[in-house]
Amino acid sequence: MKLFSLPASPFAARCRMMIYAKNLPVDIVEPPGGLGSETYEAINPLRKVPALDTGEGVIPESDTILEYLEDHYPEPSLRPEKALHRSKARLLARIADLYVMEPMFPLFMLMRSERPDKDAVAKQLDKIDWGLRTLDWYLDNKHGFAVGTHLSKADCALVPTLVYVTEMLPKFGKDKPLAFRDKLAAYWDGIQNDPHAARVISEIREGMQRMAAARAQQ
Repeated sequence: MKLFSLPASPFAARCRMMIYAKNLPVDIVEPPGGLGSETYEAINPLRKVPALDTGEGVIPESDTILEYLEDHYPEPSLRPEKALHRSKARLLARIADLYVMEPMFPLFMLMRSERPDKDAVAKQLDKIDWGLRTLDWYLDNKHGFAVGTHLSKADCALVPTLVYVTEMLPKFGKDKPLAFRDKLAAYWDGIQNDPHAARVISEIREGMQRMAAARAQQ
């Protein structure tokens, strides 16, 4: 089994975190020829990461991959035991996708401008802050995890998201992006001690540094 991944991708990082937590026999490789190559398009027509080659077919999209891995390798389970917690895990991942990561993508483009539009930046920051407030509202963190008593799919989604929040927003003047989000800030402080989370955090940061270095050479 093979996961096509890039270190800086927050969505591929979700899959890597589950693979590490379950200690799965999955090779992690970069897309052959790069994301836009014909070689990779022949593997995954979406030309995105992650994509999982199961040996029987290729599965794109991180949430679909996480579901497959959980079904195929049910132990140790990263699904919370209670139905309410399973629902909340899906909700937290959805909020992270739609209301934190999605409004963050325009900031990447604004970063490339010598004089970013201040109003455009402020608009996206407000959207992200609303998403963080909502995450803070629904977050459990009673046992150091997003929901329940052990690492789950929710943590796999939130950890990469919060790497981007804490690394990117200070570049736009939000020096303390988790200020006044007490549960979320406490969760972030604690989850970084988890070895699987720490590994993914390090990989993303190294990937971001590689991307920044590549842009500087252009």
